[in-house]
Amino acid sequence: GADLRIASRSAVFANGYVNVGGSGAEMGLSWLLQRIVGATRAAELVLTGRRIDAAEAERIRAATREETEKIARAARAEIEAAERAARMELKAIAAREAVERAKALLRNQITAETQATLFRSFVNSLAGSAN
Repeated sequence: GADLRIASRSAVFANGYVNVGGSGAEMGLSWLLQRIVGATRAAELVLTGRRIDAAEAERIRAATREETEKIARAARAEIEAAERAARMELKAIAAREAVERAKALLRNQITAETQATLFRSFVNSLAGSAN
């Protein structure tokens, strides 16, 4: 489940799958929800499709807090900005790691080429001294 679950006061939660013959298990709902609200309450919500408002969602811990529409939108924008920054940082880390791997490969290649050259020189010098 999500670490932050902010619900606007007008939010409504329900398992709509049960109304069309599904169970919600197909999307992992039953697995995730029971870890947040407990097995019994999750079973009730998943099996019945009962709708709950933001206040009840907060009370049963399906939402970490209930806020006005304006605050919920602002929180969402902040969370999305933080997620974008984290993705950018991960991309920067991956790019730095790729550069370091490329440098290491290049060092290994040069080392191998240098070793091969030295070995050939050594073999040639042995062959020359044998004559």
